[in-house]
Amino acid sequence: MEEEAQRIFRAEAAVPYLPDEVTTQIFIKLPVKTLMRLKTVCRRWRWLISDPQFVSKHLRLSVKSDHTLKLLTKQADGRFGYASIRALDENVFAGFEAVNLGTPFPTRRVILRGSCNGLLFVEVGVKEFHLWNPLTREVKSLPSMPGVVANEIWIRGVLGLGFDEINEDYKVIFAFEDDNATKQGIVMRHMLYSLRADAWRDLHDVGMAIKAQYDTSLAFNGALHWFSYKDDDSGDSLLWYIVAFDMASERFREIGLPDKLVGRFPVQKLCVNGCLGVVESHTLSTTYHLWALKNYDDEGSWSLLYRIPSSWPIHFNRLNTGVFWVSQKGVVLVSPSFDFFLFDPMDCSVKQLPFDFNAILLNRSFVESLVSPNRI
Repeated sequence: MEEEAQRIFRAEAAVPYLPDEVTTQIFIKLPVKTLMRLKTVCRRWRWLISDPQFVSKHLRLSVKSDHTLKLLTKQADGRFGYASIRALDENVFAGFEAVNLGTPFPTRRVILRGSCNGLLFVEVGVKEFHLWNPLTREVKSLPSMPGVVANEIWIRGVLGLGFDEINEDYKVIFAFEDDNATKQGIVMRHMLYSLRADAWRDLHDVGMAIKAQYDTSLAFNGALHWFSYKDDDSGDSLLWYIVAFDMASERFREIGLPDKLVGRFPVQKLCVNGCLGVVESHTLSTTYHLWALKNYDDEGSWSLLYRIPSSWPIHFNRLNTGVFWVSQKGVVLVSPSFDFFLFDPMDCSVKQLPFDFNAILLNRSFVESLVSPNRI
């Protein structure tokens, strides 16, 4: 024990001293993988890199300065990873890299349910939920939901992970059909998990009735978003809309889609140059339209940005939409299944990108971070 203490003392004494302010300015620009190695050098660096304020600053800078598109992937053996594509200033996509993140879970039945600030929200086995940072290799197992029998839950509502910036808390919202809650049969329940409290609780006043419609969530503007639908006034067409759950107020609200989308099929939600965006089509063989909500609080501010032709060999369905992504200069990257395409809105041309890729592409983006699922 004494020899180990002396070894640590000698190692730390060999580290050149720099003021914390200077060290922070250097470290904050480094990638997570490098910072994880630096944490083992000395206790002072480990304390600095683990400090919540440093973690938050590092995350903000990474999101702002990282010009790569990272799309989460999953191998056939259950391992997760991401496809990293670097966007050059001249709107050329290069530097493709497939990164293996592995998996800490012993079973292949691991379903990705959400992603936020480097944390992955996964379901393992039968309704066992975990938060996992694959870069720091930390895992947080969520407690069981009180009064809920796991094998009697139907995930046909909404499910997702988001960040409450006001209360600085990561939260999981889960709306599901539960036939064990009352003797009256299946009921819709809304439960919320708080990482800060490390507990689930029922939500009763959620602002609106949630239709049992499963859809992957999109985190944007402090809220999670899903597609849902209802019959229009005539009863002849489906009226699609967006359900938004505000992470701070813990209430749902409805965001209407453009009037021209009545009877059309929304394919995907996405972020478009700082706005909430929607890709839609009339049928699977027509042009795809990309819309942006210019003012998040004004349903009348939807604007049509691009008409993307579908005469090229790309096919979508509700379960495998591929991924639409918009760069800062307006170029749309379309990546359905295992193929990557580049759409140039200036001349409406489409070209396939020569990326060799053989994993399942998940409709989730990824950001590298030091965020810990075990402390906040």
